[in-house]
Amino acid sequence: MREEHGFSLVETLVALFIAVVMAAVAMPDFRAISDRTRLDLTAACLASDLATAQATAVDLGEYEEVRFAPFGDTYQTYLDGGRYGPMKTFAAPTRYFDGYLHLPEPSLRYYSTSTVSESGQIGLVDPEGDVRDIIVSLGFGVLRQYRHMVVG
Repeated sequence: MREEHGFSLVETLVALFIAVVMAAVAMPDFRAISDRTRLDLTAACLASDLATAQATAVDLGEYEEVRFAPFGDTYQTYLDGGRYGPMKTFAAPTRYFDGYLHLPEPSLRYYSTSTVSESGQIGLVDPEGDVRDIIVSLGFGVLRQYRHMVVG
């Protein structure tokens, strides 16, 4: 009597089919988690860059601007005297909420007194509808972050 080892072709195909179905079911969840992580990363980097611009303006005694592409996904710092910082891009697929920047002007200027030129909201959204709002308040340029979900 001969002992057989291993799996038959049918058993292997059934196992492969089950693995493919499980991966297909899990893929949308993985993508949503990945998008949300990129949204959080973009919001944290932007808030950090705004706080750094404010601190640099105070330290150097010059103004520093953060200039946004109003309908794009990039921003850049500009220091008094004509020095530009590197162009920063949102982590894809993060975009502005409603497709545009919610500030009166497409730039924030921090002064050496720690004050800011504009107040408003920078809303970031991912394809799943998760939103991160960065609220900039006049006065001393206070930054606040909020999270919410767009339902609709």
